[in-house]
Amino acid sequence: MKKMRKRDEELATYLGTNCPQIEMVTDTGKKRKTLAANVQALFRIIHLS
Repeated sequence: MKKMRKRDEELATYLGTNCPQIEMVTDTGKKRKTLAANVQALFRIIHLS
């Protein structure tokens, strides 16, 4: 993430994360927190990596 912040000025000014943790239900029925992102954040991650 540090490298991405150096490459992208808009991302560098963002203090939070683009991938918040949300609760999802697994196949076994347990609730687990996992990272999630919207389409814009995913494209930025792909573009900068």
